[in-house]
Amino acid sequence: MNPEKGRQRCQTASGIKRVLAGSLAERASACAHQACTTVDRQTLQAARLPDSLETQRASVYTARQQFPAGLRQPEGSFRFSMDALLLARFGLECLSKISGDRHALRFADLGTGCGVVGLAMLLWGAESMYGVGIEREPVLAAAARDNARRLGLLQRYAVVCRDVAEIPSLTGMSRRMRLVLANPPWLLRQRCRVSPAPLRRAALSGDEGTFPCFMEAAAALLEEDGRLALVTAVERRDDALTAMRNVGLFPYRLRLIETRAGSPACRMLLEGGLRPGLCHEETQVAHDGLRC
Repeated sequence: MNPEKGRQRCQTASGIKRVLAGSLAERASACAHQACTTVDRQTLQAARLPDSLETQRASVYTARQQFPAGLRQPEGSFRFSMDALLLARFGLECLSKISGDRHALRFADLGTGCGVVGLAMLLWGAESMYGVGIEREPVLAAAARDNARRLGLLQRYAVVCRDVAEIPSLTGMSRRMRLVLANPPWLLRQRCRVSPAPLRRAALSGDEGTFPCFMEAAAALLEEDGRLALVTAVERRDDALTAMRNVGLFPYRLRLIETRAGSPACRMLLEGGLRPGLCHEETQVAHDGLRC
């Protein structure tokens, strides 16, 4: 072999090795830099996380302090009234009288709207309580979910977008509820001036089949020792009691609501259940925000 060509080949091989070594070193350096950058970003994100959680907690705390003010209520829907808050308080009273497992209290709110009754139950009641809001209008069901999220209650409150009339056919929910709450539309369309807004009209006015529909749903959902809590106008008292008895529910307590002591009652709260029992009547004076 020519010595000169041998030297050239050695130099070429050495050059290739240096180039390869340089490329590998550069790649290793680049990979190390990228890894450090990724770690730094992850560290920064982790450092920011507590601030985000703290902001979230503060937002939930503020929403709970303001409740029931601040709830999202879609445009054109019925704005909840004192009836809803009276019903929530009454529902908690009903639950306090039921014996059994206190660690799995489940309730359903028929026609939940923006969720005010169910959310009040969870905020004012035991932390072991779980609720289901049933609402047929998608826009209201979405508002109820959003309100539950803002109040930090999504883990304890589910919203089902179904018509109350469908409830008896939903076998997965039958005989599962310790308490069923209801504030059915009590104005009769044929006897009153109805609202032109569809959501308001659906919330306020019904027909002769409205009470039977709500009672049938309640009877299908209640546990054997469960309770129904209902609020309605005093003028619909006989209709409510008749609808209850027709589906096998028994009235236990009827509370008349007055705006002033001695004034004619304009609302009533009704407690009932599946077991036979005596019904007694009482009166409560509600001052703030109740309109007859």
